[in-house]
Amino acid sequence: MKILKLLQINGAELTGSFEQLSKVLTWICWLECPLEFLPSDFSLDYVVVIDMQYSNIRELWKEKKVRNIPKYPKIYLENF
Repeated sequence: MKILKLLQINGAELTGSFEQLSKVLTWICWLECPLEFLPSDFSLDYVVVIDMQYSNIRELWKEKKVRNIPKYPKIYLENF
């Protein structure tokens, strides 16, 4: 799963290392996530959308995250 860009999981509990998941994920949809926080080895470097409705997530990360937003066409930003 090295080039996976979309991850959709519904209500599943994953255990073990998240290190093997794709480093280029851009969309995470994990409905009803049972975790209270994402593991530190879960790469969020390229994530643009996080949809975790009905989850138990309390905190995504502890430190402040600052990212350079990719240059999208102006029309996309106006409709965003």
